[in-house]
Amino acid sequence: MRTAAIVALLATGCSFIGVRGAPPPCTDNYVLPIIDGVVVSGAFVGIGVSYAGRDKDSDLNKLADAGAAMGVVLALPLAVSALYGLTKVSTCRAAPRQGEPNLAARERLRDLHVSAVVVARSGDCDSVDKTSRQILRVDSEFHRTVFVADPAIRQCLAILSRREDLLLFLMESGAAAQRGDCKTVQAIAAQVLALDAAFHKNTFLADVGIRRCLEPAITAPPIAPAPAPQSPPPTAPVQP
Repeated sequence: MRTAAIVALLATGCSFIGVRGAPPPCTDNYVLPIIDGVVVSGAFVGIGVSYAGRDKDSDLNKLADAGAAMGVVLALPLAVSALYGLTKVSTCRAAPRQGEPNLAARERLRDLHVSAVVVARSGDCDSVDKTSRQILRVDSEFHRTVFVADPAIRQCLAILSRREDLLLFLMESGAAAQRGDCKTVQAIAAQVLALDAAFHKNTFLADVGIRRCLEPAITAPPIAPAPAPQSPPPTAPVQP
């Protein structure tokens, strides 16, 4: 039984069974591919010896041919297994270990960080936001400890956060104005004015419904003043 298992293992290939590819934990040594290679080499040596010792007049030629054919059948899958194992082990060694930083990825993050600093200082906060989201998806620790530590980037992200708050206030005020809830509109308007006076003037008050809540419309035309009463004309004195 044990012999049959060993034969099956050799026929299948050690690397196919025992080598695990990336990501880690994976097989990082070449023991099993080397075993496959040694067995393949032995098989081909045996095939060569069989053909070298052939004798045209010998009755053992058929037996030698059968042995050589069996050697080829066994050697081919083992050769493929050895190649498979070498590839997987090489990939495993190139992959970062668990808990170890991927140096190439970290270098890429540093390049993105430097570019973000430049565009942040130029005032292009939308590009900074795009880079921030990209870095956050790849490495949240780098984003927290390195990326947002730069003052220009931090200021840009604060501006973007404030802009999102202002747009949310604008949407809430518009909905409240449509409901006729002018008290809510007035409360939100005070917050918007405190956050950004320019946004309050140029964007917030541009909404017709909001403006109506903040500047009550005149519902009736002004009443014209009543004309002053005219005194009756003087009457002529009666002559006696």
